[in-house]
Amino acid sequence: MLSADDPDGMLRTLFGKIGPHLGVDAYLNHVANENGDVLRLSSSEGVSAESVRHLAHMELGHGLIGGV
Repeated sequence: MLSADDPDGMLRTLFGKIGPHLGVDAYLNHVANENGDVLRLSSSEGVSAESVRHLAHMELGHGLIGGV
């Protein structure tokens, strides 16, 4: 994924193909910043714009809780 020309597009395509088969409604893909101390939301699907803004950056050691 790190060597893909368009990792976001690759994940969206993959999600579109396997998500329905697995019953997955959403995904979040965070990557570490250059310093390795903050995770940046790189790609997502099925998540509201408000949630995307809220989850755009996460400090290492923090987590997400949600219903599955």
